[in-house]
Amino acid sequence: MDKITNIERKTYNSMPLVDYNQELNELATYDDSERHTPLKKTLSSMKSLFAVQEEARVEHVIPQAPPPRHEESPSPFVQELVHLFSLMSAVSFATLRNDVEGIEIPLEKFMPSAPWPPVDPDVNSPEIRKSYHQGSRFVTGLKYLFGMTRTSKQRTLYNAARPFRVIGGVSDREMKALRAARGMVAKVTIVKLWVEAFISREYMAGATGKVAPPILSRLYQYISDGMIGYHQARKISFVPFPFPHAQLTALFNLVMLVFMPIMMISFTDRVYVAAVINFFCVSCFVGLHEVALELENPFQNPPNDIPLNRFHAMYNEALMVLFSGNHPDAWWQEPAQNKKDS
Repeated sequence: MDKITNIERKTYNSMPLVDYNQELNELATYDDSERHTPLKKTLSSMKSLFAVQEEARVEHVIPQAPPPRHEESPSPFVQELVHLFSLMSAVSFATLRNDVEGIEIPLEKFMPSAPWPPVDPDVNSPEIRKSYHQGSRFVTGLKYLFGMTRTSKQRTLYNAARPFRVIGGVSDREMKALRAARGMVAKVTIVKLWVEAFISREYMAGATGKVAPPILSRLYQYISDGMIGYHQARKISFVPFPFPHAQLTALFNLVMLVFMPIMMISFTDRVYVAAVINFFCVSCFVGLHEVALELENPFQNPPNDIPLNRFHAMYNEALMVLFSGNHPDAWWQEPAQNKKDS
């Protein structure tokens, strides 16, 4: 009697199935004349429960040694898709950076686990800095103050020293097609069409397997969402601030530089107090003007430009995660019914 009660208190998964069957076999030989009906009900219910569990285990067998799927090489579909996504990101960032029209976009092959591109361009080696900063630091500082470092030549040299790296590299035909596309938007659009055409061809060829069309169509939607975000950033990069407003602001800053010291001298009798107040007032207004110039085009004002190279390198590393495959401890086995149908 105590043995029956102990078995009824055990949970369904607290003991392996073999141990439960052993307990039931011992119960079957028990003399149950006194409580025949309750024991039969207990045995029948527990046997039916174990039968359901055994049937489920037979239909969905868990392999004892799961195959190392994460060590397999990625499919050609994933490799080409990752390459196209990396190329589209590189071309998009290059157009936001305002690479000069007619100049070949600086693209190189991406090397996994390479050091991150520096956020501050002055951290680069002297050899790299000499390619876009001809002269000493003093001469470069003077050119920056007078706006001479923002010419097309200087921008081309600066961008060439900070290329975007593409997973799998860029073929000669891809580079030729990008050179033939006229305009920055056309270059991004042609890579977008390459991605969409590749996904469509692979789906029609059956490379995507049994993935449902509604799930696959989300790829097209995410590509469209990315293009919307690109065009929003392009507005900031290409649409200038109203010209009259910018010129008036620059003119008033010059007027303030001339008349502010005179106003401070008339405001106080002490020269050093006037000099300190004049310094802070002028620095405040001129600093606000310079900040406005930086915000007008945040992708093209070195050395304070947004580090697009670093962002693109992080995106490439995120794409490389797709090559790792499934979870290392994951398992999956095709059901027997699907194997018979195939």
